[in-house]
Amino acid sequence: MAKYVIGAIGALLGALTGTWLMLAPFALAYQGSGADWADPTYVDFWTGLPLLVISVGGLILYASGLVEELRRHGTRRRAREHHRSGGELEAHPVRPSHCGACSSRFVFDKLPSVASGEVS
Repeated sequence: MAKYVIGAIGALLGALTGTWLMLAPFALAYQGSGADWADPTYVDFWTGLPLLVISVGGLILYASGLVEELRRHGTRRRAREHHRSGGELEAHPVRPSHCGACSSRFVFDKLPSVASGEVS
């Protein structure tokens, strides 16, 4: 899961860098307002644009990979439509998978007894 987060952060930094390259000639005022574009402006803009497009695409792919990884681990589920009279969506509680380092299975097994007041 860390590979998706690190990749998404890298793609976000790439997108910010591409945006900066496109805006730098105007923000730093080395491109005059209303004047024809100088060579450095062309280079900065046309280098920043593909970097921005590729980074946004990478960000979308890494984010979708992260969502799929969370679904695979049972942390996040797809909304399931139940055909009822109104065609409404019904929420399903998500139970985290059991891991050796936590006691989530114990906690979720005790929830019904806590709700009914039978805590021991």
